[in-house]
Formats: sequence, C-alpha cells, structure tokens
Amino acid sequence: MTDSKAQARRKAIAARSSIPLEQRAQRSQKLCERLICTYESALVPGAVVAAFYPFGSELDVRMFIRQAWERGCRVCLPCMVSFHAEGAERSAGEMVFFEMDWGEIEERRAPFLKNPSRLIDEGDPRIQAYVRVNPKEMDVVVSPLVAFDGQGNRLGYGGGNYDRFFCGLRPDAKVFGVAFEEQYFENVPCEPHDIKLPTVEIV
Repeated sequence: MTDSKAQARRKAIAARSSIPLEQRAQRSQKLCERLICTYESALVPGAVVAAFYPFGSELDVRMFIRQAWERGCRVCLPCMVSFHAEGAERSAGEMVFFEMDWGEIEERRAPFLKNPSRLIDEGDPRIQAYVRVNPKEMDVVVSPLVAFDGQGNRLGYGGGNYDRFFCGLRPDAKVFGVAFEEQYFENVPCEPHDIKLPTVEIV
C-alpha cells in the first residue's frame, strides 16, 4: 500500500505540475469565485476559516482567503510545530493552525508560509505572536489535495497530518478539498485510517 500510494502521489503531482503556470492561476481564480458564492452564507463576521498557503503547484486559494478575511472572518493557516514530550528521545511534529491577518499572509511574513512542511520548534520566537486555533472552533475548512476519487478518498503528502486534524473538527463544520481535475484518480489507494472528504471542489 505504501508503494502504491507513493506511485499515485508522484503521478498526481506530475499531472498537477504539468498545468501551465498561467492556466493554474486562471483556474484557481475561477474556483475561488465559485467557492465564495457556494459558501457565502458561512463567510460571516467571526466565522473561523481554516485554509492553506499554496505550495509548489497546489491550487491557489488566496483569493478565497482574502474575501473571507475582508468579510470579517477569522482566518487561520497550518504550521508544523515540534513539541518536546517529556521522556521522549525526539520531538513530535504536529500540524497546528495559527490565526493570521491578510497582510501577514499576502507578504508571507510567517516562516511557515514559505515552507509549510518544515518543523518549527514550539519555542521559536517567530511563532510566539500567533494565536493557535482549536479545530473545534473552525466553521469552514479548505484542504489541499494531491489526488482524489469519486468516493471521497483523498491522498495527501503522506504524513497523516490532515487525517488527524479532520478527526478533531466539529461534525457541522463545512469541510472540502480543492483540486484541479487532473488530480482525479478512478480509485485512490487508501487505508482504514484515511479520512474521506465530504466534498471536493474541482476546476
């Protein structure tokens, strides 16, 4: 299963990366416009929106993030943080979400926006100013995808971070993945612990 996931991951990323840059930007904007209309009723002042900063050839949802922030939503983005458990030989990494304003996101001030997979120590002063958001507070969650199929199965980068994260969300949270149609697989290889997505928004 590990081999089949790795093969599928390579194939999906290659397909996504083969989309010309200008076309990726145009299609990302088109999807963001659709998302703003589809989830407009949830983008209200005080609502908590969890999203992600695009990495590599990922679909760019910054237009959606900006609209959410301008409508008064609290926006939070993920960061991989290393925590030092007492008695453990090595620190454990955990994906946490920090609340941010649009200016910080637009200018990529936070170190975790430039390299989202890099572990940052919990004591690093560069993240001390950010407020961690509990997944139970989140009303809208936008997830990146490597691959997806028609049954709601998703493939990420292999760390299981989003699977663990999804388990902590409220049942009424609006959760969806975003992807280019080139990332579609007839059957995504999956295991019992893999969490399905209720919705995948495709462009």
